[in-house]
Amino acid sequence: MPVAESTTNGTTLLEPPPAPAPTTDLPLVAVPAPGCVRADWSARALAPLLRPGKKPASTQSDSAGAAQLAFDIECTDAPGGAARDSPAPVVIDGVELRLAATAPAGSTGRGWSGNQCVFDLRLADNSGKIARLGVQQVPPFTTISALVRSGSAVWLSLSFNGYTREFPQGGNRIVAIDLCEGRVVWQSQDAMSNGGLLLLDDYLVSPYGFTSERRYVYVLDGTWWVGTGNKFDPEHLAVPVKAGSFATESGKEVHWAGARDEDATILIFGQGPISNTEVDEAR
Repeated sequence: MPVAESTTNGTTLLEPPPAPAPTTDLPLVAVPAPGCVRADWSARALAPLLRPGKKPASTQSDSAGAAQLAFDIECTDAPGGAARDSPAPVVIDGVELRLAATAPAGSTGRGWSGNQCVFDLRLADNSGKIARLGVQQVPPFTTISALVRSGSAVWLSLSFNGYTREFPQGGNRIVAIDLCEGRVVWQSQDAMSNGGLLLLDDYLVSPYGFTSERRYVYVLDGTWWVGTGNKFDPEHLAVPVKAGSFATESGKEVHWAGARDEDATILIFGQGPISNTEVDEAR
């Protein structure tokens, strides 16, 4: 293309050629905004996750549970009180967690002071809507201790660090959140989760939270024989607990248990540390 020339005071200036006209030969590509795939919260029947048996028969592979502690120094109780900082948001499994607000909540049953916290959650790719967890979902002295996700469906464990009797306002609960719609779908009762979650297809598995006064024994296989009192007499005083049942071992009470004519597989839930106190056997 020729270059135009102009002369000013004897100086020749080279003028650039005009810009080319836009061409329609190249297609215009639109970049779509991030989309949010809605979760299916409809109720449906599920096959049993555990079946009695001598050999492993599960189709599930071994999986590690989720346990991610967030904002614990700002939200839980502590001997010197909770921190009053404004921490940066954290991202766990594609979910952005933000500490939206804190307020002094007084003291727990052990005399430690702490905060009432409010959390905002959203998908880290900016799709969907922000969901706020306020005082209806988050009890005082409670923070986020675990998160699992399936698409836009998120489950949170909200836990305190201590014994149940020290937190009369509740806690150790699970909250289900739809991050497409930015809403809380449901929340569990208290003492249903103590810091960990595991998502196995349509099953949500969580460790229970208890006081130190008791623990629960779930019999997976065989028969577990239990008894109470300081007279050890398995033949006459033991009660059988069959596979698929559970027994409660109360704290600060004498109890004993074991297998007899066949092996037994048990699963024990409780909150530690747990101490054992030996007593003299009655004759």
